[in-house]
Parts: sequence; C-alpha cells; structure tokens
Amino acid sequence: MESNLFTVIICCYNGESRIASVLDKIYDQKNLEKYVYEIIVVDNHSTDSTKQVIMRYTDEEARIPLRYIYEDKCGLSNARRAGVEACHSEWIVFFDDDNHIQKNWFEEMWRYISVNNRIGIVNGGVVPEISFNMTKDELLRLKVSLKVLACTHFNEEELIDHPVTPFRNPIGAGMVIRCAPLKKLLENGWLSSPGRTKGELTSGEDGEMAFYVKEQGYDFGFCSKAILYHEISRVRLQDDYLKKIWFEIGRGVALVIKKQRMHTIKSIGYNIILEIRRRRFIRDKENMYKERYYSEYIRGYKYEWKN
Repeated sequence: MESNLFTVIICCYNGESRIASVLDKIYDQKNLEKYVYEIIVVDNHSTDSTKQVIMRYTDEEARIPLRYIYEDKCGLSNARRAGVEACHSEWIVFFDDDNHIQKNWFEEMWRYISVNNRIGIVNGGVVPEISFNMTKDELLRLKVSLKVLACTHFNEEELIDHPVTPFRNPIGAGMVIRCAPLKKLLENGWLSSPGRTKGELTSGEDGEMAFYVKEQGYDFGFCSKAILYHEISRVRLQDDYLKKIWFEIGRGVALVIKKQRMHTIKSIGYNIILEIRRRRFIRDKENMYKERYYSEYIRGYKYEWKN
C-alpha cells in the first residue's frame, strides 16, 4: 500500500448538481499531490447525469488519478464497500456529495495522524453550510439536531472556542480511517447495516466500521483544524425528516452495541442513561424539539434492539 497517503472515496447518489463543487474543493487543496494518492467516486445507482459530470474530471485533473466506479446495489454501505475494495493506500477519507472542505484540510489531517501513531479513525470539525434564510423554527431544529445531521459544531467560532468533538463515536462526514483493517473486514463479510438508500435513512454503518477498527487496537481521534462544511438542505430541517432520522440514528446505535462485547450489560446501562436524560428537558420551544426527537431516538434504539 502507498504509505502515508490518502485515497479519497466519495459516495454519491444522483449528485449531478453537487459532485462538481465537492471535487473542485478537493482539487483546490494546497499540495494535493503530497497527500492524496487517488480519488475514487462511487456512483451508487444514480439515474441522472452524475457519471457524465465525474468523467470530465478524469480528463481535466490527471495530476491526481480519479476513478469512477458504478455500484448497482443501493445503500451507502455497499458504495463504501466498493470503494474499499478498490483502495490501495494506507488511509481512506470518506466524503459524501454534500461535503466541502477548507483549503488546508488534507495538510492539517496529515499533520495530525503523523504525530498520533495509535490513531485508526479521525474526524475533523464539521459545521453546517446553509444556503437559505432559516425560519426561527428551522434554526432551533438545526441547533437541536446538529449531531444527527453529522455536524460537530454550529459554526467555526464555536469550533475555535471548543476544539473537541461532541461525539463519543466517529461520524461518516470526512471520516479518515485506516485501510488495512477495512480490507480485513471485507474478508469477514463487511457490514450488517445497508446504510442510507434512496428511500431510507438507515444508519449505523459508520459506527460499525469505526468500532471494528478500534477492536484491532487503534484509537479514535479528532482534528479540529481540519474543517469540513456539510451542506444542509431545507428538507433536512423539516420536522418529519428529523423525526425519521433521529429514529434511524437510534437504530444505528443499537446495531453497533449489538456487535460489541458485553452488549447486554451495555444496553441496560445505555437505557438507564437515555431515560435519565429524557426527564431533564425544560419546557421551552427548543427543549420541546429536544424531547420530541430524543423520544424518536429512544424508540428507534428499542425497536432495533428487539429485532
């Protein structure tokens, strides 16, 4: 494998209007050739012109090889599997087709892993990118749901003031992960969660990958100086969408715990913590949303645990 270099794997579905801006941000990076071995774009059964947009970059940006892979089987987990199968570098960076990175992202991430030898999975800071004027309710829903929308901080100022991750487990947006353990995971049958598909928001595959790598003796890390902007559409700030995704995140957490040692004891302890937190919400509008979505999270967790 190519040592100390990243393979960028971008998984997309019907991304013709989004993928170009993601690739442009990558190709605009400082000293890209120093850090990136290749870029792989996995087209997860798109029905639009995603392929035609991607193929333009194979001609224009030959300084970093870009490969197009078509994955017919729907689901983010299947798309990531296809990318891992094709990877030949020591490190993988997973991006989605709505992730935009700062110009020094790879440089900062490379510095971090270079001085943290036991790290196996790293996230950078992730802040929401909003291109419309939010209503007051949308703003409240965003603040309450930052975590389930895969954002670590509300804005860059908050990230500077509190340069630590709020997540106990790594997230998929901008996840940097060692390739070798994932190759081993492939040999063992890959992941049990299908991940997001066109019509479903099923979660859990990120946690499965992360904890598998951790079981191989590596640690989680967080690089606050590597900042990614996660584009959030208006649809994602609507109540029905958020209730559904909170439910699916709860299912995903249960799925991950099922895979861990002493899973029954951990589940009992986790249920106690969930109920204690649920009873602490104050009755104002922001906490009304917290209680509503947290209830969906608990419902999803219990649903997956029983099935």
